[in-house]
Amino acid sequence: MKVIIKRASGPWTIEPDQPPVDGARVETVWVTDSCGFASFHAYDTSSPKIRPWTSVGRNHRETGGGITRELAEEHWVIEIDDLWAFSAMVGHRLVIGTEGGFPVVQIYDDYLE
Repeated sequence: MKVIIKRASGPWTIEPDQPPVDGARVETVWVTDSCGFASFHAYDTSSPKIRPWTSVGRNHRETGGGITRELAEEHWVIEIDDLWAFSAMVGHRLVIGTEGGFPVVQIYDDYLE
């Protein structure tokens, strides 16, 4: 399975020469961005300083709980077939979650708040 891979210890930006683990590569990933506004119009007119909701991303839609779109973000990604084997290989516990609907594995090698 393809996942976003991170380390609790960082780095917090994508440094091309510092992958979080061997075999990771930088890829553009489409993640879901949601907002509690009832409509695009409500979002767009909420402040003169923001850009219209539909000016960024793709697949803009209104949902029962607000508005949603997909955004392209660059992340370190890796293919992981066996989480137990991967955890043993990196020598640390893993924190599993999602980011914008995309699976994320974070290597727990430092304190997290």
